[in-house]
Amino acid sequence: MAEEAISSAHTNYLYKVRAFLNKRLVNVFAGGLFALLAIFLVYPITAVLVKSFWGEDGFTLEFYKEFVSYNFYYWSLFNTLILGTVTMVILVVVGFCFAYLTTRGPLLLRKPLKIIALLPLAAPPYIFAISLITLLGRNGLINNMFNLNFNIYGWTGVIMAQCLAFLPLSFMMIENVLNSVNPSLEETASDMGASEYRIIRSITIPLAAPGLLKAALLVFVMTIAEFGNPAILGGRTPFLAPDTYLAITGEGDFNMASVLSVILIMPCVIIFIFHNYILKGRGYTTIVGKPSPIEPKEIIP
Repeated sequence: MAEEAISSAHTNYLYKVRAFLNKRLVNVFAGGLFALLAIFLVYPITAVLVKSFWGEDGFTLEFYKEFVSYNFYYWSLFNTLILGTVTMVILVVVGFCFAYLTTRGPLLLRKPLKIIALLPLAAPPYIFAISLITLLGRNGLINNMFNLNFNIYGWTGVIMAQCLAFLPLSFMMIENVLNSVNPSLEETASDMGASEYRIIRSITIPLAAPGLLKAALLVFVMTIAEFGNPAILGGRTPFLAPDTYLAITGEGDFNMASVLSVILIMPCVIIFIFHNYILKGRGYTTIVGKPSPIEPKEIIP
C-alpha cells in the first residue's frame, strides 16, 4: 500500500509538472531568453557605460574630456564613420546588382552569380585581409607577376576587405526583398515599352526601398564594428574598433576603452532610430495578387 501511495503521488506530481509546463511553456522560454539577454547583452553594455564614467574617485567626465582633447580620437571616429558609409554605399549598389540578376536576369547567370555572392560566407571576415596581402602585398602574387607597386595597406585595402566580407549579407537581404516584390508591375511596364533602366528606377527600387534601407543599416553597423580587417590592413590609419583593443592590450586603460566603445555604439543607435523613423508608415504592398516568379529575360538598357 505504501509503495502504491508513493507511486501515485509521484505520478500526480509529474502530471502537475507536465500540465504546468504545457500551460506556461511560452512564458518559461521567454523568461529564459530574457535572462540570457540580460546576462550576455544588457549587463556587458551597462558595465561598459558605467566604466566610462567611473574612475578611482567615483563619477567623472575626465575620460570623455581626454577623448575630445586628442585629435587622434577625432580622426579615429571620423575614419570609422567614413569607412562605414563608403562600404555601405558600395555594398548596397553591388548587392542590388547581384540580387537583381539572380532574381530577374537570365537563368544561365542566376546560379553562378548567387554562388559568387555567397562564397565569402565560407570564411571569417579577416581571411579577406590576409588574402589581399597575399595577392597585393609588397611581395604579393599580382604585384610580383605584373611588376606593380600597389599598396594594399590603408583605405583601399580596408574598404576592399570589408566589401568582400559583407557582400553576402547585403546580397541576401536585398535578394529576399526582390523575391517578395510582385513582378506583375515590372512585366506590365515592360510590355508597355519601358526600358529596363526606367523599370528599375520607377518601380523596382521604390518598392524595395524599405528593404534596401534595412540592408544599408545592417551593413553599416557590421562594418564599423569589424575589428580584423581594419587592424590588419589599416596601417597607420586609426579606426575605433582596433583602437579600443589597443587601449586594453597595449595600455591597460579600460576606462578609455569603455569610452571608445560607447562612442562606437552611438552611431549605431542613432542610425537605428533614424532608420525606424524613416521607414515608419512607408512600407509598400502590391495588391495585384500573389507574387509569382518572374520570367527570365534579357537585360536591355
